Amino acid sequence: SWEVLFKGPQPLAGPRASADGKRLAFLVGSPGLTELWVLDLESGAARRLAPGLAENPVWSPNGAALAFERPDPAGTRQVATLDPETGSIYPLGPGGFPHWFGDELHWVTPEGRVAAWSPMSPGVRVTETGVSGVGFAAWADAPLLVLYHGGGLSLSDRAGRKLLHPEGPRPTVGAAGPGPGITAGSFGIPSTGYVTDLFRPGHPGLDIAKPLGVPESQAPIVAAYPGRVVWAGDAWSGPYGGYGNLVVIDHGLVAGVQVATYYAHWRTGYVRVGEWVEAGRRLADQSDYGWATGVHLHFEVREGGTPGAWRPYFDGTPVDPAGPRYLNRALRVGDFVVASGPGWAFRVLLPLVRR
Repeated sequence: SWEVLFKGPQPLAGPRASADGKRLAFLVGSPGLTELWVLDLESGAARRLAPGLAENPVWSPNGAALAFERPDPAGTRQVATLDPETGSIYPLGPGGFPHWFGDELHWVTPEGRVAAWSPMSPGVRVTETGVSGVGFAAWADAPLLVLYHGGGLSLSDRAGRKLLHPEGPRPTVGAAGPGPGITAGSFGIPSTGYVTDLFRPGHPGLDIAKPLGVPESQAPIVAAYPGRVVWAGDAWSGPYGGYGNLVVIDHGLVAGVQVATYYAHWRTGYVRVGEWVEAGRRLADQSDYGWATGVHLHFEVREGGTPGAWRPYFDGTPVDPAGPRYLNRALRVGDFVVASGPGWAFRVLLPLVRR
């Protein structure tokens, strides 16, 4: 059963529980105008910790400190720590996306470097990430750092000293070319249900909604093509806020362009950052988390970080027009599609007769 812990007139977001389970940090306010609060889970008392704007709170493992970001009207961000008992704030420097490793706090500077600070040795040190223009970073469960730069996502080691590239098959053939790699029509359908929206201005992807009456747990989202998982989880604090939870799979190079697929709006996920997945691998289940009007999968193909039309990957120039693996017409709103299973890429496509 659910228990209401806190109610207020302003929107609430970003709850983060301390490691001992005694306190909950959360944000109060509209997006971009949030303040940092803490709730004592034993007494039920809630209080504002710091005046002014705050985002992305993270507890230290011992619960003695909270790190967070302080945005300002100029668009810059500062990383700071806060003593939840006294309310004392200690500014550390420009940057964002803090994460604790033991008693050491890491974050990313505006120059794309990884900074580190510890209460035991208060000097801040920085390392090179190997990339520039980092606009977002997240820390995976494994010692990996997800960097958002140039519109796309890459994996780095924890200190940001080098980039890690996807392992496994590295497709390098153009979408319409012959031979191995990504070829026209070789992507599988990523979920089962009705097509409810298509790639168009203002909507950079394909929406598939499960049939009415089917539980979310029976509406799996699967990988459209083999690749490396570079994002798997909460996307609210990054550049994909409206997506809720998100899986991003990097498929490597196609005609010199990095291709990735995006799977959004789920609640229950089954993969981790850094994991290699094959086509048809279950990633998550359809849901309505994020900016969504109903339970569905929002699916995108991105080329170099830019949303692109997914059709060439599903139903491009047929290699075998008589074969079941290739669609010979475009998907339409109302079509019923069936997700690809592991080890095979052909799909079943049925025109909508009745819903």
